[in-house]
Amino acid sequence: MVQLPLPAPASPGGGRFGVVLGIDRHRLAEVARRHGCVLVILVRHGQYVPSGGALAAVHGGTVPSNDEVVRCFHLGRGRTMYQDPAFGIRQLVDVAIQALSPALNQAGTATQVVDRLVDILLRLARQPWPTGLFVDDDDVVRLVEHRDDWAQLLSLSFTEIEIDGAGSPQVTRRLAAAYDRLEREVPPDLAAALAPRRAALEAAVAHAGRVDPQLALAPDPLGMG
Repeated sequence: MVQLPLPAPASPGGGRFGVVLGIDRHRLAEVARRHGCVLVILVRHGQYVPSGGALAAVHGGTVPSNDEVVRCFHLGRGRTMYQDPAFGIRQLVDVAIQALSPALNQAGTATQVVDRLVDILLRLARQPWPTGLFVDDDDVVRLVEHRDDWAQLLSLSFTEIEIDGAGSPQVTRRLAAAYDRLEREVPPDLAAALAPRRAALEAAVAHAGRVDPQLALAPDPLGMG
């Protein structure tokens, strides 16, 4: 295996670096086909890659030039939702946890964020999930990319809201209702990921110790109305 990095700077302040905004997967697969190899993408959308940071690993065949591979990555200054849907979830979660800060204490805003997160997760669960494998015209795998699975996006959506909202029955009841709905409506293989979320919510409520757990964990789509 050979790793292909961004070119290291020839002088202080030189070189290329930045946040991964987009990846031309078709072009990378074609590069791999020409060289008879398999390329494995080592970075994720939204990740900051410094000069000299590894972008991809080469398995088998001949090794493409750094330039061939680097041209397939679009780097920029800040994360965007282009090819990076998890960033949209991240932004919604940030709204919720900011609303739950002691300075604001707007539990109603957090519950509205949960509404949107549930909708996003349901939409994703109803679609065929990407494998992260890309083939050439002969159906030979030429490119491998890590893709977040549904359980990872579920955790991204709710972990921090569980922690910061544990003392608010408005939030915890809305989360309990969200988990009920997701469990009912997503395929069984995805629904299994809800059990750790329920356990985490129960543990957070117990740790907060501010509200009777029976009240705090009673599912309610409106939280407390």
